[in-house]
Amino acid sequence: MLKVVVGGRQMMVAAGEERGERPELVLCLCVAAGTDTRLVTDAFSEALLAVNYKPTPLRLSQLMGQIPGLEFLAGIKEEDTRIRRSMAAGNEIRRVIDHADAMARIALSEIHNIRKTLNKDSDESVPAEGHCFIVSSLKRAEELETLRRLFGQRVLLVSVYEPKVARIDNLCRSIARSRNSPNPDAFATVAEEIIGVGGLLCGIVSVAAIIWNNPVILIGIAAGAGWALSIVFATRATSAALRSSCEYVG
Repeated sequence: MLKVVVGGRQMMVAAGEERGERPELVLCLCVAAGTDTRLVTDAFSEALLAVNYKPTPLRLSQLMGQIPGLEFLAGIKEEDTRIRRSMAAGNEIRRVIDHADAMARIALSEIHNIRKTLNKDSDESVPAEGHCFIVSSLKRAEELETLRRLFGQRVLLVSVYEPKVARIDNLCRSIARSRNSPNPDAFATVAEEIIGVGGLLCGIVSVAAIIWNNPVILIGIAAGAGWALSIVFATRATSAALRSSCEYVG
């Protein structure tokens, strides 16, 4: 097992350490709109580096801006506009290619691109050993299903919970910064509207992961108290869950 230390405590994340193996991992974040994923991504990155893994964040909203016809997304400065246009673009991509797992395919394409830079034959089929791709973020159960089918048990789902009031505050501050406004509270209504569109997605994917016997990492972000991390291993054969926890103070 690989021992990842977060906040001074250990957590086990993958088999193979005893044989010197560092299998390619895919860490999939599932968050509701307004969640501060930076804390989670940074903490996982630090923990992975400590066990000689290279964290490679993949932000799907940024990758969409590399698709021909969607380059305009990269130039949007106002955070509320960026989020709305990204949501609309994701829906349009799914409609055009007629696949509900479209965003997972975008992540897979980037993983293949990175793989090709890591071996002398530029072979995208060769797994990136010692790398952990942190995908932010999944929005549909079909996306996780596709990644789970391709990567098997090397996929870990990270379901992140942050209270709605904190997410509204996060969005208000982000929108205010992007619009050079000194008054974050002025964007409360806009933030609530955005959160209303995306607030129910996280639970859907978490339930799906449990059905698939997939390890689920549940993270709760508490305002002013950092965040607590629990790992839940669920199987169909048993209703019991093996839980371990650790803390990180941001």
